[in-house]
Amino acid sequence: MGKAYILILPLLLWLGGCTIHHDLTDDYDKYLASQRAQTEWPTTEAFHRYALTPLTEKNHFELHIGAHSWEVDPARIIDATMASKDIQNAFGPMAKSMQLENSDQPLMIFHLQWYSFDNFAAHIVLKASLVEHGEERFRKTYSGSGSDQYSKIYWGAGLAMRNAIQESTKQALDAILRQLAVDLNAMPAQANTAAARQMQQP
Repeated sequence: MGKAYILILPLLLWLGGCTIHHDLTDDYDKYLASQRAQTEWPTTEAFHRYALTPLTEKNHFELHIGAHSWEVDPARIIDATMASKDIQNAFGPMAKSMQLENSDQPLMIFHLQWYSFDNFAAHIVLKASLVEHGEERFRKTYSGSGSDQYSKIYWGAGLAMRNAIQESTKQALDAILRQLAVDLNAMPAQANTAAARQMQQP
């Protein structure tokens, strides 16, 4: 299990020495539903199925902020994001696959390489690979960072901290997926023919 630590000196003076545990991702889908994009997403039809690598599925992180401990499940964050209205509108209908091989339709495989919440902001490194019929058609590793959440973290209690981490995490992942859509649209036309055929199937 990975661990990320944020040192906030005024908050390290815990009252009573107790740690309050939170699950950051238990309501992440609801958070996304309340935070619909205010700017238009780039759109692409390059894939309509995605999968997560086994390591990404297993990864869990703990963020320690003063007396609060936040458990982060990146796989659930990615799943909630791919099921969100913003992504469905930008990428089209999206379904998760539990298999990484023998895909006869375009399949986007996500591999989380890094997640942290340092200097009051979320940072994500995510590798995206588009495969079809055992052939890798696209691969790129992306980095994204969310906005600085110092004020919410420093002055806020549990709810404000939850919102701060969720907001910065969403911004980091959104930045990656927006760039992914742009890059997929820039692929040679023949790389997208299979996706077009998939959309034409009854």
